[in-house]
Amino acid sequence: MIKNTLRRFKTLHRLIIEYKNLGFLATSLYEYLKLRSSLDKPRIESREGIFTFRLPNGLRVIVLTNTRYLRTYIVTYNEIFVMNIYDRLRDFVPTEHDVVLDLGAFIGLYTLKHYRAELIFAFEPHPISYTLLYSNIRLNELENVKYFNYAVWSQSGYLPFYEEEFLVGSSTLIPE
Repeated sequence: MIKNTLRRFKTLHRLIIEYKNLGFLATSLYEYLKLRSSLDKPRIESREGIFTFRLPNGLRVIVLTNTRYLRTYIVTYNEIFVMNIYDRLRDFVPTEHDVVLDLGAFIGLYTLKHYRAELIFAFEPHPISYTLLYSNIRLNELENVKYFNYAVWSQSGYLPFYEEEFLVGSSTLIPE
């Protein structure tokens, strides 16, 4: 228990240092925790079928209220903004002078985290996720992002697309 509490304080400390804006960070974490706890309830209602959240960097993101999208949002948010799993190799952390490839962009969380990069190419093959990616780029008025409704593969052609049942962001070109 003490170990988990210490780990949470370290994560919070790192987030405060990384994002520097406590207002955005507090709002973002509050919304994330509220959403995460609300998934235990049988159903989440929304008049419009979407949630809009503020990210720690101040940008906004649109997420469908569909459980598969909410689950994927929570997992992806946690990986990108809390655990920083894509930032572990410092040589690959994008700067504002870099070109970024976001392959399998889902709704664009990685793109939105590194929105200051010089140019971002975001690829998302899933039609609904792509629509949300497009909406999130337009919502935040990101002119440096080029977005494509394609999968990235080693050769050109057409392949079947396998949609994951529980986490739509884990859909793949490879069958189970």
